[in-house]
Amino acid sequence: MSRRPSTERYLKLVSELISADRAISEGGSELASAILALQAVNQFVGADPNLQLNGVGLSLRRLLGALHDTAVGAKPAMLFGGAAFTEPGKTGRPTNVTRDQLRGYIVCAMNEMKASGMRNLDAAKAVEGMLTKHGVRFGGKQIKATQIIQWREQRGDTSPDATDEAILRFEALRASSPLPTNPQNARKVAEALIKGVSWWSNSN
Repeated sequence: MSRRPSTERYLKLVSELISADRAISEGGSELASAILALQAVNQFVGADPNLQLNGVGLSLRRLLGALHDTAVGAKPAMLFGGAAFTEPGKTGRPTNVTRDQLRGYIVCAMNEMKASGMRNLDAAKAVEGMLTKHGVRFGGKQIKATQIIQWREQRGDTSPDATDEAILRFEALRASSPLPTNPQNARKVAEALIKGVSWWSNSN
């Protein structure tokens, strides 16, 4: 069984992901940033000898290769071979997927605050304050604590698929983190999530 990654490895991964996101917010190439982010994840996985031995990360390595091919003008089948999840008879592309994902990360920020011992409303108000601080709005409107609580309660029910998937991805990453859940760390993680949300929401 693989041991949890060291704090140093985890923080290095987070730093590289933040740098890739910042490049987008500063007008850089989205594709180049995606390649940098995926390289960081692949290096993180590849540094674990047990995961490497079992071949974990094959899909990510193939995706990285496809992104590199795309960056030089090729059209790899993995990315240009048609939709993978389109339902029969359903046409058009889904809308608001990015916003739905950001909604998931906002819920994750609230979950972090709750895990440190805060009550529902207090946790939601703390996240509301972070959203206000970083200028995050949806549809030009401020996101209130009551809305965040509602989003959290809708998970797995009326929540968009992209929202639930974003929450699951973050929970998997958090589960592998050596950082203990205490009020100080919870606020740092929640702030990092909301800062990431602000880069995306303020550039779209």
